[in-house]
Amino acid sequence: MSFTERYGEEIHNIKKFVIRGLIILAAVLIIGGLVKNVPAGHVGVVYNKLTGGINTKEFHNGKEGLWFGVPFFQTVKPIPITDQSISIGEKTWAKDAKGLTFGWGNTIRYKITPSQAAELTKTKGFGYEGMILSIFESESNELFSLYNQENISLNSSFLSQALKEKIQKRIDLESDGLLLKPGYIKILAVDLHEVVYSPEIESYLINKERRKNEAEQQLHDFEAKKLASETTIMEAEANKKRTEIELQTITITEKQKIDLAAYPLQKEAEAKAEAIRQIA
Repeated sequence: MSFTERYGEEIHNIKKFVIRGLIILAAVLIIGGLVKNVPAGHVGVVYNKLTGGINTKEFHNGKEGLWFGVPFFQTVKPIPITDQSISIGEKTWAKDAKGLTFGWGNTIRYKITPSQAAELTKTKGFGYEGMILSIFESESNELFSLYNQENISLNSSFLSQALKEKIQKRIDLESDGLLLKPGYIKILAVDLHEVVYSPEIESYLINKERRKNEAEQQLHDFEAKKLASETTIMEAEANKKRTEIELQTITITEKQKIDLAAYPLQKEAEAKAEAIRQIA
């Protein structure tokens, strides 16, 4: 018996199984390419795989939903339209007004305008966060070059707001005013934290803090001495008043003694004077 006669039926069954598997796989791929889910908090942007073009039409506007397209030719890219943040893992370094280098941590919070998501990806591509970071680096270097780094922490709220406004202005200038309009990305906040000073400034700040502590200690000592002096003066005034009262008491007592001693003599003189009047 030949190999074909012996295993022909098994080979036929394997072929049918493989063909069915390929059909199922093709169906899955077609359905997968035909239907895409856009999650909540996103808009769908249609991307043409052949031309690389993007249709300027968003889908579902932040609500979860299904999209149907042409398999192998089109797909949909979900673009988040909720608040997003870019946390820069490493420190950003710049030079201050003195030309000294310092670094700080950054978090940029932004939001894409839903109706401009497709226009954004069509004109700037899907790497728009790189554009935000590039603008941030340029504007932060320019802004911080106006300040001494030892004052950065003290003015962090003001600088964060100023940097937010400068970045927003630059982003708006990136729009063409036709397809992509100003406000396509809204910068919500720029958080500055964890300032790292240059060694020169670090030493300066340490000495400044030491001098501040010494001045505060001197002021404390002066206030303590002033309080002790005022207490001494108050005690002296109290002692003086007590002495005056004692002297007054002593004077009154001595006067009373003199009056008591003179009283009998006064009475005797008065009696003699009365006797003389009677004789007369």
